[in-house]
Amino acid sequence: MARLTTLLAAGDTTQQPPIPIGEHWLQTGSGLLAINWDTIILTWLVIALIVVPLLIVSRNFTSGVPRGFQAVYEFVVEFVNGYAEQSLGTRAATLMPLALTLFVFILISNYLGLIPIPYLKSPTADLNTTLALGIFTFILVQALAVQERGVRGHTRHFFKPFALFFVINLIDELARPVTLAFRLFGNIVAGEIMILILQALLYNAPFLLLLPMPIWIGFSIFVGLIQAFIFMMLFLAYIGLAVEHEPEEERHGEPLGTAPAQPEHA
Repeated sequence: MARLTTLLAAGDTTQQPPIPIGEHWLQTGSGLLAINWDTIILTWLVIALIVVPLLIVSRNFTSGVPRGFQAVYEFVVEFVNGYAEQSLGTRAATLMPLALTLFVFILISNYLGLIPIPYLKSPTADLNTTLALGIFTFILVQALAVQERGVRGHTRHFFKPFALFFVINLIDELARPVTLAFRLFGNIVAGEIMILILQALLYNAPFLLLLPMPIWIGFSIFVGLIQAFIFMMLFLAYIGLAVEHEPEEERHGEPLGTAPAQPEHA
């Protein structure tokens, strides 16, 4: 992403510090060959924030009434599992852990940029991260569709309901990872930009941040949760569409729903 510097001044612009938007503090290469090492480091930090506490606390999990972190963990698992069963039915048990992982990873990534620590940004504020999540979802959906329907069956659905719809169906399929990536990226970046704008506008009067900053951070927490939820729901919906079978129009030459003829008794 291009480096963009914005100066917002409340009076004298020479006293206002620059605000880096979309700038990476640890990057090598340029263009398509650029590697954003800061995003990679922060991504591993998010993974550590998920895995390490879970490994430590899970040793004390009990089969009785859940308390503390175990209660939160079981609530999140049941929450995701409920939506997985609605979208995938009997296949929910297999794909629910992946949907849960995506939900928690995106949620923690969204919240990381809200912590007021320099150089600490949301990995999901990097288009490379959200595109990777979108492309991963796209590849998984195609693989499951081919596994469930076969190559011919999966290809045939692009021509439904008529052959003329092939281009529209193909564009719709290819647009899914792009829309997943840009929706998540745009909302998270917008939240971080608004926080920076508030800081810049009130640079000379930080005490005024006591009112708007908590309100906006609270709204950003809500948006971060909603975006993680939407990504997970679309992930489940796309997989559900990929693995469902086309309804048969005929069964042994009879219209669907027609009861088999009963033999006449002599």
